[in-house]
Amino acid sequence: MVLRNECEGRGPAVVTFGEPMLRYSVPQGDRLWEARSFRIHPGGAELNVAADLASLGDSVCYVTALPPSPLGLLVRRMLDAYRVRVEGDLAAPGRVGVYYYEPGVPPRPGVVTYDREGSSFSRHPWSRFQWEGLLEPGGVFLTTGITAALGPEPLAGVRSGLEAAARAGATAVFDVNYRAKLWSPDEARRAILPLLEHVEVLFTSVPDAVRVLGAPEIPPENLPAWLGERFNLRAVSVVHTPIGGGRRAGREADAPIQWRAIAWREGERALWDQPGGVVTIDRLGAGDAYAAGFLWAIRQGRSLGEAVRYGSAMMALKNTVNGDFCPVWPEELEAVAAGESAGVQR
Repeated sequence: MVLRNECEGRGPAVVTFGEPMLRYSVPQGDRLWEARSFRIHPGGAELNVAADLASLGDSVCYVTALPPSPLGLLVRRMLDAYRVRVEGDLAAPGRVGVYYYEPGVPPRPGVVTYDREGSSFSRHPWSRFQWEGLLEPGGVFLTTGITAALGPEPLAGVRSGLEAAARAGATAVFDVNYRAKLWSPDEARRAILPLLEHVEVLFTSVPDAVRVLGAPEIPPENLPAWLGERFNLRAVSVVHTPIGGGRRAGREADAPIQWRAIAWREGERALWDQPGGVVTIDRLGAGDAYAAGFLWAIRQGRSLGEAVRYGSAMMALKNTVNGDFCPVWPEELEAVAAGESAGVQR
């Protein structure tokens, strides 16, 4: 069952491409091997961005494959609840990918255990997927290195989607999102570097830029410009946690910060230090929330400086809610980006 393009005629849309998964999480403080219960949430990097942007009011299509099984129907029901429209195959053979999450509490790290082999998405013939009519001038196409890691057909889908975006006049966005449990740095480098020829906007972390993209170990503040010039990109953004204090105007030099967001766009640079005090309930999906907030601001016509601030605000909000998604309204994002203090709304 191949779906029609439900986004057609609704204005420039955001289109994301990736594998939907179900996350089974044990309560904080429990070990996976002794679990008696799980919380279930949908997830997947590209799906997280899609759901976050849909919550902010964007028109979003998600290209994927799901089986007509009870778990496939569960994922589809969750997509409907977030107003994420689907393009692809909802009667694909295979299964829904699953991953198990054991939250960490310092000094114990969080641990992800994948169970995704043989999923409908990874087995789908993406090399034959027709992107024409789905991507529009002025729209956005987003995918990640996670999808590229899932096998030859998903990698072919990533490549053809990026190429189709360029032909259609849509902005091609790629998040490196390296996962050591899926492939080695060398394997990732061989697959991803040729893809960057078709990418306009890149998200990455400092470690991923060095081990996968071959960036030198330079100050993180200089990294987006290096990547942009090296790979002929229009924009690059990096989030990292520096040692010591921040440099944002109005802050003491040694004031603690949560993270630093840096962006470069065609020679312009912007930097934002997220103030300390973000309470983390669930960190998974935070990087995807940053990408969503950044892209939402750019699509709203905001400046590059505002984009890193909105991305950081979305990332902070994601840390405060369970699940991979960040279900917030634009007004909530605006308030946090403006630095309004937390409290009780009455």
